[in-house]
Amino acid sequence: RVRILGYAALSKSFPTKLEAQRWASLTEAAARGRTLAVCRDATLADLIDEYTPKAKKSTQALLRHWRTALGSLRLRDVTPLLISKHRDLLLGAPTRSFGQKTLKPRSPSTVLHYLAALSSAFRFGIRELHWCESNPVANVSKPAQSRWRTRFLSDEERSALMKECGGHPHLYAAVLLSVTTGVRAGELYRLTWGDI
Repeated sequence: RVRILGYAALSKSFPTKLEAQRWASLTEAAARGRTLAVCRDATLADLIDEYTPKAKKSTQALLRHWRTALGSLRLRDVTPLLISKHRDLLLGAPTRSFGQKTLKPRSPSTVLHYLAALSSAFRFGIRELHWCESNPVANVSKPAQSRWRTRFLSDEERSALMKECGGHPHLYAAVLLSVTTGVRAGELYRLTWGDI
């Protein structure tokens, strides 16, 4: 049994006294170095609840998935193997993008965002809260991103497109704004005067 000021009492059983003394000295050293996990029974849902107010809105949406899928598990029970199984489930799952009517398989880059969100929550748990000692996402292999490239219209293509849109004033304005700013269709149609 180890009692350290500022931490709950910790206890563990060992077959020999030497192993017990070794564990006690390592635990005390971790406490002095501020790397000892304070909250041994915290769940992943607890960690996500603490981190969510500090995360970006896009990250908060991804964290909701992890909270639903693995939230009931204690932090020490969230292993790289478990995360890699959920990574594979995410890769194969059909999803619908904003404004899309058809379902498509989730892309590897989207799954990378899910893993990055979970990893940032664990980093917060290690550095700020001292609830966990390691980041299990760091030991999970990441899916390869697609290698498609961004292509821009040539001058001739742009001129032909603008000529075709000339008869429709609203379409012409939308295409002109898109070509000159690079704004996406969903962003374009959600613009308000305050944005302009």
